[in-house]
Amino acid sequence: MFNLFKKKIDLNKLNNIETVFIETIINNLSVKYPLFKQEFELNTFVGIGKNPGGAAGSFTYYINNDSWKKVCDSSIDNYDIKNINFHSYSDNKVKVDLYISEGLIIGYKTSVAVKEIDVTTIDVSKIWEKHFLNKDYSEIEHIIRSLTNVHLRKLNMVKNTFKIEINGSSYFPIHEIEDGNYLAIDKSGSVFKITHDPFEAQKVFDTIFECIDNI
Repeated sequence: MFNLFKKKIDLNKLNNIETVFIETIINNLSVKYPLFKQEFELNTFVGIGKNPGGAAGSFTYYINNDSWKKVCDSSIDNYDIKNINFHSYSDNKVKVDLYISEGLIIGYKTSVAVKEIDVTTIDVSKIWEKHFLNKDYSEIEHIIRSLTNVHLRKLNMVKNTFKIEINGSSYFPIHEIEDGNYLAIDKSGSVFKITHDPFEAQKVFDTIFECIDNI
């Protein structure tokens, strides 16, 4: 969900067909994934656009950040939910995958246009999760492992971190702050403020625990 330099994508408000589609999926997954229900009820989805880096039929939601922060869980890694099945109105089989970040839905991929899907035919009996290895996160996992769940809930992008190189040093964002800037740690656990204008790293805390106490 988070990028150092965010790109503007073509966004459209959710129409009734889109809303019924995602609500149907969420209702049918609510027992196993209760965070999805909370996400929907907080009106987190405020728009939708084609995923510029995704395959055909891939879409990304435009998110209300305030609602997102109320229910997201940064300790959960990114994954896809695969094999949600429908039939189209012409009785063809339709497969839908969900994109999940921080425990919440951020988009989906479908084999046909949503308006062609008969949502009453949903079948989630054969779903499975496809998880992704974050090699950047593995470089700081030894530091993050010392944090409690209470600590982790204060940070908004731990499992979705990435490596930023500045003047030959590596930094790993753990918390997004104002204007697309970050609090990031190095491999020793010191905390830095990363800004993009100017593009630099300034040390702000000696340990990640000091950082969390001040968020």
